[in-house]
Amino acid sequence: MARLSLFISLLLTSVAVLADVQINIRGNVYIPPCTINNGQNIVVDFGNINPEHVDNSRGEVTKTI
Repeated sequence: MARLSLFISLLLTSVAVLADVQINIRGNVYIPPCTINNGQNIVVDFGNINPEHVDNSRGEVTKTI
């Protein structure tokens, strides 16, 4: 009877085992295309631009689209 009790106890006892496992993951990463304005042109009115100010920040203008 003692052996049966020991056997049942061993069956009901769970053993936790921890181990380091190396996992390798392979695949491809695809970057979705960046689409602005559903691929349509964006028209911005810059007004009159002085050509002398094009190559520096003096002609810098902020526009809200």
